[in-house]
Amino acid sequence: MNDLTLLVTTTSICVIIAYLLGSIPAAFILSKRKGIDIFKVGTRSAGTSNVFRSIGKARGVLVMAIDILKGALAVAIPIYFNLPDAVTLLSAYAAILGHWHSVFTKFQGGDGMASMIGIIFMLVPSIAVISMLLGIIFILMCSRMHSRTSIGLFVCTIAILVLGRSGVYPGTITIGLSFLSLSIIIHALYKKVKIQKSLSLEVPIESITEY
Repeated sequence: MNDLTLLVTTTSICVIIAYLLGSIPAAFILSKRKGIDIFKVGTRSAGTSNVFRSIGKARGVLVMAIDILKGALAVAIPIYFNLPDAVTLLSAYAAILGHWHSVFTKFQGGDGMASMIGIIFMLVPSIAVISMLLGIIFILMCSRMHSRTSIGLFVCTIAILVLGRSGVYPGTITIGLSFLSLSIIIHALYKKVKIQKSLSLEVPIESITEY
C-alpha cells in the first residue's frame, strides 16, 4: 500500500468514525427515556438548549457533556495518529454533519454548538478558554435575544481568528475552525427560520371557529 492509498484509507476511516460519533443522538435518547420526542417540543431541535428548556436542567447538562465529548473524540483520533491538519478538519466537519443529520434519527439532529466546544478545545486549547469566555460574556449580555447562542459562537470565532494570529497554531486550523463555526451559525439561523415558518402554518384546534 503506497503513501497516497494509506492516506486516503485513514482519512476515510477517520471521517466515517467522526460522522458516527457526531450522529450519537444524546438529546433524543435521554428525552425519549422520559417519554418525550425532542423533535416535537420546543425548538424541535435535538440539542442542549432545547433539552434544558423542554426536558430539564439535569438532562440538559448530561446532553451537553456527551455532545462536547463526541466532538472532542472526533478530532482526537486523527490528532493521536498525527495525521495532517486537513484530515483533522474533515473529521471535525463530519462530526458536525453527523450531529445535524444523524443516521440514527432519520437524519434529524441539532445545531452542533456543544460539539463545536469539544472540537475547539481539542484543536486550539491555549486560546479556547479566552475565546469561550468572550462568547459566554456576549451570550449573557444578549440574554433576551433568541439568537444569543449564535452571537456567542460568532464572537468566539472572531476571538479564535484574532488570537490565532500569534502563530501558535497553523492558519489552516484557525481558518478551518472559523468556517465551521460560521456554518453552524448559518445552519442554526436557517433552521430557526424554517421551524418558525412551519409553526406559523399550524392552526391550533382551539382557534377554529364554527360558523
